[in-house]
Amino acid sequence: MLSERQAPGSLYLALDQGGHASRALVFDAQGVAQARSLREVQAHHPQADWVEQDPEELVTSLVEAIRAVLHELGARAAQVVSAGLATQRSSIVCWDRVSGQ
Repeated sequence: MLSERQAPGSLYLALDQGGHASRALVFDAQGVAQARSLREVQAHHPQADWVEQDPEELVTSLVEAIRAVLHELGARAAQVVSAGLATQRSSIVCWDRVSGQ
């Protein structure tokens, strides 16, 4: 029996923030891609073997990718019941807890 979250027509948002791009994909319950978007991100190399990325650009790229797939889905965007995020795992972003920046 399907739970409420697994009701027929449910869609699932997968986010992948990688070294060169942020991706958003939406799958149906059978694992078939229903929408996809990719937003490239810049990598800076301040010295040999170092890679830095602008944290605001990373967040913006994810938001833009999400908006693009939701727009592609149209009215079906309301059927997205869950989301997951995969990241590089080698990045750290710090922010000011007072200002949020």
